[in-house]
Amino acid sequence: GLDVGAATIAYAIEARDRLHVPPDQIEFAVGSVYRIPQQDAQFDFAVQNGVFHHVDDEDAAIAELRRVLKPSGHLIISFINRNSTLGRLYESREKTSAFYRDAHFYSVEDVARWVQEAGFGSRWFCETLFGDAEQLELSDIEVRDGYGNGAFVVLDAQKT
Repeated sequence: GLDVGAATIAYAIEARDRLHVPPDQIEFAVGSVYRIPQQDAQFDFAVQNGVFHHVDDEDAAIAELRRVLKPSGHLIISFINRNSTLGRLYESREKTSAFYRDAHFYSVEDVARWVQEAGFGSRWFCETLFGDAEQLELSDIEVRDGYGNGAFVVLDAQKT
C-alpha cells in the first residue's frame, strides 16, 4: 500500500498485523502516486480506492501506475461519478468544505479515456450507490455490471 500520510500507513500496518497477515504479503510505504518507490513491472494489481478525485495530474498518475504494473497487470480505480446525483452533491460543496475544495470529480468517460490513452486495453466497469444521494442506506447497496446509473464506479483496466 502507498499513501502520502504516515499516519495512514501506520494504521494500515497495525491492521495487517492484527489480521496476522505476513508483512511480506502486504507491504506499505509513504509516497506519492507520481513517484512510486518501486521498480518497473512489480505488481499484478494497482488499486486507487477513492483517491482519484485528489489527483492533480491524472495522466502522470496513471502513467506511473502503469509503470509499476507487470505485463497484463490490472489497474483498478474506484471513484464517484461526477455525473451522478452524489457527484453533483459533492461538487456543490466545493466552496464550503475543506475536503471538497481541492477535490476534482470526473465522469466515467473521462477516466476511461485516460486509461485507454495510457495504454490499457480491456476494461470492465461495475457500479453501486443508486438513487437519491441523501437517502442512501447501507442496506440498499447493490452492485451491478456497467455504469451510468450508480454514483460509485469501479473501473478495472488491463495493461497491454
